[in-house]
Amino acid sequence: MDINNKLKKNFIILLILNMSLILFAVVYTSYFKATQNTENEIRCIVKNLFGIYCPGCGGSRSLCAFFSFDFVNSFILYPPIIISAAVILDYDRRLIITLIKKDTKQTDNFKFYTFIIIPCSIILWFIIRNIFLLVFKIDTVGDFIP
Repeated sequence: MDINNKLKKNFIILLILNMSLILFAVVYTSYFKATQNTENEIRCIVKNLFGIYCPGCGGSRSLCAFFSFDFVNSFILYPPIIISAAVILDYDRRLIITLIKKDTKQTDNFKFYTFIIIPCSIILWFIIRNIFLLVFKIDTVGDFIP
């Protein structure tokens, strides 16, 4: 594959990845904010049935805090949001350097298994948060213990 085709491919990846993430985040956080404290509010089935946090609980509030530039609160509510943003921004940085320098070395050296950090952080936070809740009675989000 010649360099121009690689550059076009990298540009398309950058565009699709970021536009889809931005679109999802805007639509989801808009819906979350619009339905908060109403009968249409997004409810967590795992939380209601089992009395524990699901792997995604706190993600909506964290995303809203993230887009309000309240990164500390975003991290406290749901650390995988900040971790995901860091991984994606690193990949974006590599894509942008590749496009500016017209050298694909930055993206050729990137290992896609780096993205495994995102699901691992979600699973780890799910375990840690529920240990805090069940063992130490510390509620990191504030939904169970007032």
